[in-house]
Amino acid sequence: MKIMDLFKRGNKTEAKETSAVVKKSLFDAIINNHLTDFDTLCLKHEEEIFANFADWKSASEDLRADDEAYQLNVRCLQIVANYFLRNRMKGELHAILTGLDDSPETIEWRNRLTEAEQLMAELKYEQALPLLESCLAKSAQSSSVGMQTLRPLTLGCIGECFFQLAQGTKAIKPLQDALSLAEEQRDSDSVLQYLRSLYEVHRYLGDPAAAAGYALRLSEVLEERGLLIPASNWRHQGRAIKNGEPPLRAVVKIGEELFELNDIPVVQSDKVEFLPMRSRTELKLSMQLCDEGRGFAEQTDVDTALQKFAAAKKADPLNYWPHYYSAAVFMHQNKFEEAVKAYEKTEELCPGWENTRSELWLARQMAAGHMQEDVYKSALVFLNDQLPVEERVRACKETLAKYPDYAECYLKLGKIEALAGNKEEARALLEKGIAVAAEPDVKSRLLCDLALLTADNSEKLALLKSCIEIENGNLVGQALAHYLLRQIEG
Repeated sequence: MKIMDLFKRGNKTEAKETSAVVKKSLFDAIINNHLTDFDTLCLKHEEEIFANFADWKSASEDLRADDEAYQLNVRCLQIVANYFLRNRMKGELHAILTGLDDSPETIEWRNRLTEAEQLMAELKYEQALPLLESCLAKSAQSSSVGMQTLRPLTLGCIGECFFQLAQGTKAIKPLQDALSLAEEQRDSDSVLQYLRSLYEVHRYLGDPAAAAGYALRLSEVLEERGLLIPASNWRHQGRAIKNGEPPLRAVVKIGEELFELNDIPVVQSDKVEFLPMRSRTELKLSMQLCDEGRGFAEQTDVDTALQKFAAAKKADPLNYWPHYYSAAVFMHQNKFEEAVKAYEKTEELCPGWENTRSELWLARQMAAGHMQEDVYKSALVFLNDQLPVEERVRACKETLAKYPDYAECYLKLGKIEALAGNKEEARALLEKGIAVAAEPDVKSRLLCDLALLTADNSEKLALLKSCIEIENGNLVGQALAHYLLRQIEG
């Protein structure tokens, strides 16, 4: 035996020992639900895992006589493979793992699940649902490894289908079952996915207490993984909605953290956003129909657009977007009474969304005959920030010459002057707007913009407080006022 052969044999033995240690550490982390340790081990030993995974699979085959040990071993291997597929975009381990259960039943289920997922990607939930349910029915008595892996995925898809078909009550049980199985299998990524789905389903059903519970569980899982800021945001959301949640509210995002208006800290940050947060998510099919309707509207095929919006309302009765888009079409058609109804429904479903309130006020003025069609055409110009400044200024001035009490024109002109550095001109325009503003949304924005311009601290405080006190004011404008007050008053 040559001396180099001795060294080679020694290196091989050491590699095997290292492989066994890595495998045991990974499996211990999974069994004990130490998610952060598991993530760290996967990152640290990626090379060893890929080099030895096939051998680990062979070892698993040797355990078939002990069904419990075999099932645990395979489940751990599946979790390792899932980690690299989802987090590292490497599917090689899944290819190696496939042979653990290639029974005809498993292959059929896998094919049906793939077909159903494709249908779901195309938003064909009604066609996907029976495929998924038939898989579960056929496998009810099976306990094979492949079936155990596919069952939570299938249940999760069934829950998603029911939810996207606006049948949220039916979505709860399959999603809860999927969550329980994912927790048993230590599949932390799927646990996060199903917790988030259950959170959204309960919010959609108007059950904030249950939704808050899932939000807090999400924060715990994220914190265990060391994702402290996302964990903090979910904890914040759970606390905020526990005792009820308005249909729409504004929150402040400072850096990457979210704060309610009464929890805003005193900070020095250039990264501050004011975000509207709705109590319900919009269902995907409804939003796709809205997008299709917008496309037809842009091509001036308003009849088809309205048909699409009507279908979107049916697909998601709680979605405000199809009503909002319908209102825009009715305004374009000079059907102002229909526009008023559509805007009112938008406000009912999502009170305070963007500038719905000021647009509703304009529609009501036109329906009552206080303003004519030319105002709407002018508004399309001066409200469009993509158009040249000169064109927008001209539209505002022409409108004010005919309707001197149209406060939004003063707001737009004041913004333009402020951006140009003409603070005194901007201030004068905003003050004129405040004096004539009858609509709360616009008035609150005027007050907030004027507060930003003034250098006098006492005047600034008075303007910000006036903005906040307005009932049915602009949510984002009032959130900005809350933030500024907090920074000034400490």
